[in-house]
Amino acid sequence: MIYQLSKHIDGFCFEKQLPTTVGGRANLDGYLSLPDKEIYIEAKCREPYSHTAEQTVSRQYRGVYDHLCRKMPDIFFCAMQNTPDAYGRSMQASFRCKGKTVEAFDIKQMICHLLAVATEHLTHPGSKEVLFLYLLYDPSQLPLQSDNRQTVLAIHKDVCQTATGLDLPQMFAHIVDYLMAEGSFPVQAYEAEALKKAFRFQLCNQNDYLLCLQ
Repeated sequence: MIYQLSKHIDGFCFEKQLPTTVGGRANLDGYLSLPDKEIYIEAKCREPYSHTAEQTVSRQYRGVYDHLCRKMPDIFFCAMQNTPDAYGRSMQASFRCKGKTVEAFDIKQMICHLLAVATEHLTHPGSKEVLFLYLLYDPSQLPLQSDNRQTVLAIHKDVCQTATGLDLPQMFAHIVDYLMAEGSFPVQAYEAEALKKAFRFQLCNQNDYLLCLQ
């Protein structure tokens, strides 16, 4: 989907890889640098309809999950349990948004992406707007049978509600604070504050995506 929508855009980068600082690298579906903003895109089409609530996660993320639980108690909660494995590196995590179990929205991946974007801009500070686009396919025009249509539209609605309910700009700000406390970056405190103010999250679909890139 994102390839078909973006292949004609000069300078568009697919599969943008960035370090997260916490562990490993994030793989963002798209990236575009404009004179006034840096745009990061995560695209979802079929994935929400097979996503499960419980996820296997590296234990390296326990610290940032705990931090977000403390800072966003009315919005975000993560239940974590270490998983027995040969290296003692994994755990099972399940998430809640405003008290509701999250199934279709991939919070694990979103936090990984936010860590990567924050790391990139704390490492290479600038004055541009930082825009994160969540490109979610709108299935409302698909010729689905009645029962299937209701199920698909309900899941799509749930993903949209979670994406907005998580208050991702606030989450990004707390992630910046976490990285500043845990890592070593060539920025001053006022630059980290400016980054938090520069971040914007926008939910879009295949119909308004190109407008969001302008």
